[in-house]
Amino acid sequence: MTITTFQIATLAGALTDLGELATPVIEPRSTYQPYAVSHDLGNGMVRGSGYPVATWTWDFISAAERTMLRTYCTGRSSRVQIATKDDSLAYKAYTAVMVWPEIEEHFAGRRLNFTIEFHTLVEIGA
Repeated sequence: MTITTFQIATLAGALTDLGELATPVIEPRSTYQPYAVSHDLGNGMVRGSGYPVATWTWDFISAAERTMLRTYCTGRSSRVQIATKDDSLAYKAYTAVMVWPEIEEHFAGRRLNFTIEFHTLVEIGA
């Protein structure tokens, strides 16, 4: 199956396009890094280590969209499944740890510059 959109699910659920959730969520900007940490080596080189990480960022989201996303991460973090773009800009499915923003900027009933992090990405079916 080819994935062509951002998707999310609980670990036990089926991936659903963000735009097809009970409360649709607009598509985010995203980042993907194939490793979690960079290490400066003594010879000027840099080595990456750890699991891949990704972020989803919205310039703003509504209170309803935030509430919809919160159902997948009711605490500071939660294990989920996502489909997101990798470093080749292809969508791939992963299990991940969803990390809720520590600080949320809000204005006029919206969250501004809202970023969710996804740690410990493990590709599903790889």
